Amino acid sequence: TISLLGNAAVNLSDKCVKGITVNREICERYVFNSIGLVTYLNPYIGHHNGDLVGKICAQTGKGVREVVLERGLLSEEELNRILYPENLMNPHL
Repeated sequence: TISLLGNAAVNLSDKCVKGITVNREICERYVFNSIGLVTYLNPYIGHHNGDLVGKICAQTGKGVREVVLERGLLSEEELNRILYPENLMNPHL
């Protein structure tokens, strides 16, 4: 019944969700090591380079940031500006 489902939702919230906090460092590591980040960088490094960076990351286990810097596709300053969290959420700023 609907009351059973409602009680289950309350219990889930109280016993499993309540008190969960974000580990910012781990979240940032996941974001900046995700090959999907290459798609966001394509307008800055070009589709061909993005494809190459993605392949290198997949083959070596390196992060996108590391490969982009190693290959000299962007400077560290440019990459920091592009990947600044507020810019990631609204790239037209």
